Amino acid sequence: MQGVDLGIDGLSDYRTIGSGGFATVYAASEAGFDRTVAVKVLHSLDDDGVRRFERERRIMGRLASHPNIITPFKAGYTNTGAPYLVMEFIEGGSLEDEVRARGRLPWAQAVDHASAAASALSHAHGQGVLHRDVKPANILLAGGVAKLTDFGIAAIQDLPASQVAYTLAHAPPETFADGADRRDERADLYSLASTLYALLSGRAPYDVDGPDSQHAYMFRILESEPPELTGVPAPLAAFCAQALARDPARRPASGDEFVERLRAARTVASGDAAGSVTYTAPTGASATVSAPPAVSNATVAAPDAAVVPTLAPPPGRRNVRTIALGAAAVVVAAGGMGAAALALQGGDTPTTTTADVQAVAGSTPSEPSTTEPSEGATATTAPGSASAGSDTPAVATVDDAERVGSLVPAVFVAARDDGSVVSGNFIGQFEIWDPAELTVGQSLTTGQVGDLAPLDDGRLGLLLYDGRIRIVDPGDEKPEIELAGHQPLEDTPGQVGYAIDELPDGRIVTAGVDGVVLIWDPADPEGEPVRYTGHRDRLDLGVLTELTASVWEVVVLSDGRIASGTLGGEVAIWDPGSPEETPFMRDGNGVLSIDELPDGRLVIGDTESGVRVWDPVTDEVVRFERHTDWVYDVQALPDGRVATIDSTGLLLLWDPDQPDAVVEFTGHLDDDPEREGVRAWSLTRLDDGRLAVAGERGVLVWEPPPAS
Repeated sequence: MQGVDLGIDGLSDYRTIGSGGFATVYAASEAGFDRTVAVKVLHSLDDDGVRRFERERRIMGRLASHPNIITPFKAGYTNTGAPYLVMEFIEGGSLEDEVRARGRLPWAQAVDHASAAASALSHAHGQGVLHRDVKPANILLAGGVAKLTDFGIAAIQDLPASQVAYTLAHAPPETFADGADRRDERADLYSLASTLYALLSGRAPYDVDGPDSQHAYMFRILESEPPELTGVPAPLAAFCAQALARDPARRPASGDEFVERLRAARTVASGDAAGSVTYTAPTGASATVSAPPAVSNATVAAPDAAVVPTLAPPPGRRNVRTIALGAAAVVVAAGGMGAAALALQGGDTPTTTTADVQAVAGSTPSEPSTTEPSEGATATTAPGSASAGSDTPAVATVDDAERVGSLVPAVFVAARDDGSVVSGNFIGQFEIWDPAELTVGQSLTTGQVGDLAPLDDGRLGLLLYDGRIRIVDPGDEKPEIELAGHQPLEDTPGQVGYAIDELPDGRIVTAGVDGVVLIWDPADPEGEPVRYTGHRDRLDLGVLTELTASVWEVVVLSDGRIASGTLGGEVAIWDPGSPEETPFMRDGNGVLSIDELPDGRLVIGDTESGVRVWDPVTDEVVRFERHTDWVYDVQALPDGRVATIDSTGLLLLWDPDQPDAVVEFTGHLDDDPEREGVRAWSLTRLDDGRLAVAGERGVLVWEPPPAS
């Protein structure tokens, strides 16, 4: 830039080399030292901008001694009063420039750059500084040596942190999980792992430039695994997967450990050692870097899932939800409500998979248990429910489960009226398949989905994550219909649309975070919906929060009435023609799933690892307590038995009137019972009596044993 004079002693010949939202960077000549320097001049002169500048100046002063951090020379104010910082000038550009020009880098070179940046972060963290914006654009190359720069939004222990944090494409999941600032050194290391992923693949782990909204993008970071790295040695791909774990506890704990683990992976990748390399973390705990296990027809490797501060409830009888609320939901929920995470990633067309089925017999029943009467119920008694602490059962293994489709994991699975089955995942990829041949006949992609209901006319009813309702024809024979839907709660980010089903007259029933159940007529898209607000009307705002009325489940019963359940544990049955007349019960356990038994009782899966069987005529409630985690879906069978599945992947088949006889299906169970995350989400009964179960290993089709 010609004619620029910033009034800085000893500097001249300024030219602009970069400009962003906060500052402009110039190259300038410093004749006294016969060198070119970089001059960063802040745009904003407001109080926050000046504090930001002072923070960066002090941070860089602390860190100046490290060879992989840009060296500052001096700071002050220009002749116009703008703060400036004079730094080392790097001619080589940034890693972002390298990727843009060359695509993916050679893996050995990428490892070198990431190791250098990790060393810089280790030094910064040792000085009490978090960078908070590690990305390829902030790692410069000086003669091929990587140097970390731009500490403008860093956090320092003895200074207040800036409110601006992270570039979206490389932000760690905990940035978006709730309003609290839970980031520590491992957040920087996640961003560095994301940077390494970009160097190895030519793109960030998550596509921030896609058609989805930023909100949808942030939810993908919270709930899905990045695509698997290809074209790089398996140990490096495994390392990136570990370092990008959504649970910070699964990542390297420090910059030094990051370097050590990365070097171990490089050693294996270089062929200098066979098999896996065991390293010792600074805490003394051992860990292993190795390639992921190969997929065979006996086992299917499932992606890591980790605990994140989100709630992810799911489906009912024929509709499937993935609910993700922020910290407010955690506060509202009962103490037993854990956190869950979805793992969504594509997969090649799989081979048929054999899964374990355990028939459990000979258990010793527990003593009859009694629960306190719920609000709105006259009696709640529980005759002999089975106990998890029963004697060791005799186990018989049956190998008759087969995997169908290419979606791994699968979140949705629902039978259609024509006998076919639709399965899909949260990001809107669906397959329609023939249960007799187990072959996929049709695939389609929609927007980000919160729930699915196959409609009687062959179309699919979709309740989108943002609350909109979309009706699509898989054969594209009928035009798509989109209806306005549910509204978000103020100051409560997260999923808006939760559940969808269809009434016998073809109208659509939906439920959402706003605590309202809506009934829509697809034949009259502009018409006003029927609104059921009973859950909200009964809410005592002096005791509970507005979020407690969020409706997580809605199903249409055999008599045309509607059953709906809330986060606060309330279940109501109401007539769409007279919604004010409502029998209801409430016990405080969040309702995840509801289905109707042939005798009219309701089976209710909840967030407290239990299943309630409620008779709305007598108000009797029987509780089944064999599960150990959230009961994500329940399916009532024509013979009176119930299939229930929890987030660990365990499916139990049992009779509400004889709860001691239980069959276990373990096809989605993980070998590591301590690993956090969701293994299975939904199930549906096929016309021939088999069950299709959607989870981490795709859709598994299992033939349950006949009732005794």
